Amino acid sequence: MNLTLGVAAHVDAGKTTLCEQLLRRAGVIRACGRVDHGDAFMDDDPMERARGITIFTEQATLAWPVSGDEPLLVTLMDTPGHVDFSGEMERALSVLDAALLVVSCAEGVQSHTATLFKLLQKRKIPTIIFLNKTDREGADVSRVTAQMRRLLSGDCVLMAGDVREALAERDEVLLEQHLDETATKADYLSGARRAFAACALYPVLAGSALNDMGVDALIEAVGALCRTNYAQKERLPFSAKAYRVRRVGGVRYTYVKVTGGVLRARDEVQTLSGACKVAAVLAPQGGKLLTMGEAHAGQTVALAGLSAKPGERIGADCGLEAPETVPLMSVQVKPVEPLTQSTLLMHLRELEEEDPLLSVRPEAEGVSVGVMGAVQVEVLQGVLASRFGDRVRMLPPHVLYKETIDAPVVGIGHYEPLRHYAEVWLRLEPGAPGSGVTFTADCPPNSLDENWKRLIRTHVFEREHPGVLTGSPLTDVHVRLIAGRAHLKHTDGGDFREATCRAIRNALMQAENVLLEPVVRFELAMPSGALARVTGELLRRIEDLSVPCVILGRSEEVGAEANWVDINNVQAGRRAVRLLLERGYKKIAFLSDGDGEVFNQDRIAGYRRELAAHHLSVPDGFILHGLPTVGSGMDCVRALLQGDDAPDAVICSDDRLALGALRAAHQLGLRVPEQFGIISCDNTPLTELAETPITSVDVDTFALGVQAAQILIEQIEDSQTSLRQILLSTKLIERASTMRETREETEAIHI
Repeated sequence: MNLTLGVAAHVDAGKTTLCEQLLRRAGVIRACGRVDHGDAFMDDDPMERARGITIFTEQATLAWPVSGDEPLLVTLMDTPGHVDFSGEMERALSVLDAALLVVSCAEGVQSHTATLFKLLQKRKIPTIIFLNKTDREGADVSRVTAQMRRLLSGDCVLMAGDVREALAERDEVLLEQHLDETATKADYLSGARRAFAACALYPVLAGSALNDMGVDALIEAVGALCRTNYAQKERLPFSAKAYRVRRVGGVRYTYVKVTGGVLRARDEVQTLSGACKVAAVLAPQGGKLLTMGEAHAGQTVALAGLSAKPGERIGADCGLEAPETVPLMSVQVKPVEPLTQSTLLMHLRELEEEDPLLSVRPEAEGVSVGVMGAVQVEVLQGVLASRFGDRVRMLPPHVLYKETIDAPVVGIGHYEPLRHYAEVWLRLEPGAPGSGVTFTADCPPNSLDENWKRLIRTHVFEREHPGVLTGSPLTDVHVRLIAGRAHLKHTDGGDFREATCRAIRNALMQAENVLLEPVVRFELAMPSGALARVTGELLRRIEDLSVPCVILGRSEEVGAEANWVDINNVQAGRRAVRLLLERGYKKIAFLSDGDGEVFNQDRIAGYRRELAAHHLSVPDGFILHGLPTVGSGMDCVRALLQGDDAPDAVICSDDRLALGALRAAHQLGLRVPEQFGIISCDNTPLTELAETPITSVDVDTFALGVQAAQILIEQIEDSQTSLRQILLSTKLIERASTMRETREETEAIHI
């Protein structure tokens, strides 16, 4: 069974070290190298060893040492972890069957960790998470697992102890067997495989790659969970996907993942540029290329003699996939004498074949290149120097714009010098945001031969077409071939290249063109102690831009310098306590979903004040801080009810905590509400649909948005408007979890 397994991580999480251990276990290397020692098997490039980071995707093929009927042949890919090389990483992701996401147990979930996980989720790549560096000071497996469940997915399951219930919750077939108590070990394994393949289960294993801890369990988990069906696809026509271009000794190699059929040296395959004969089939092994006779479905190989681009589909289903990652900046590269601009352009074009995101464009002075960040700029300068001996000067980067159109338009391209002839009619239509340039041929069947249609398609994609506003690349446009003409004697391929470019240009000159500016979405995560400093800095920057702003959620850090709208959480805490006291509960605990958030602090403050108003104190241990999960609610309530002085009611600051509290009470044999009362906050549908509907503090989010919008409108109409700070009242929706007295229907109680 062939399996392509990629290893991804935030930089310095230990990804390459884990790859070294896996390679050693498979007998590919005798001893593990280290990134900081510059002798890692996968990081063979001098710049990688000098910087101590992975820049280029490398791979190795190994026989996975697992038990089973079918041997597992794994292609292990070590992908870059630095955000500047996201394009290289994305190209590797496009051919993966499964992934290992490495997370440092000392640092926890970091910014790029979340980005990688979202990419894996979007591509529906089954993923195993390895918590590395558990031997480091400050490492906490439980804490980081809970963090991953909160920030990544609730389906992250630590594979330790009894996980049968967790597996059953993620597969319907297994759940039925589990509840009937008929599930066998094989049933749990089958259910886990189904859930893993459906990305409903993200197994979490822990260890230390450097000290060879937990690696055996990881290997066993991969062998048990990962399944592919490439053996059935070998009977199909040949197809493959190109994901990398590399030059070794001046020879160009195209790295492909074979998705169907079998490929042998000297076979002819179909690419976007036409039929092409494969000169050699080789197996990448670290920095080496080993000759092999043939490549089967599921294998990743390097092909000599093939001119395909990264992202191109080869064989039965030719096409080109547009990358999701796009460069945000452009840097101008200027040659330093004696290097000429034409030579520099030629060298950069060669690098662009390997990384299409470079988007090389010649300018009056120098060459413009798309980049992701400062580290990539430095690496690009190093590659030019090491490979070609080029000395260049990099100017400061600037924002990279693109252009599109906002309405359909028809362009005609006519090319007819002496003994040449070609004519192309193209209809350009606005495409969906992020779609890039797409193409269909809609001209009548007999108007143009199929080979000419394919050639026009090739010319549409072979280069970036500049817009007419700033010369920025054209994007989000669908190109439709509606007509074309050729001459039986005087037409060749080059004629249609010229006619196609002229047709696109002619259309753009007539169109309503739009300039597109990159928009970056980001999430800012920080320790609660840093909230004041970060919030203040954001507000200062917004104020410098003179942009109207309203903050949803009051905090002490915001103070009197900003507009805000918030829920009266102190009032919510007091109302919850008051209702429980009215229903006869005497010992009331409080369960929060974290101690750093201001809304939790306010709710606890209201809880304390109302108890004090009734001359009641808060016993030690009656305020617990958990996580916003059902499991955390169960654990906290079990801990509360174990003592001699156990509470008879609990207020939960999150609905999921309340569901956990309800489940724990039922498991402990307590009747709700007769023996134990529960109130939650936020009033999501979960509370009403629970087995015992849960009383909840209702937050009017619609009113919150209305108030914020009104403040923004006032600021837009009059910038001198005084600051507005509004606290919205809450209400309690009483349900069965506190109704000690029988009532026929649920009602809203206003206090």
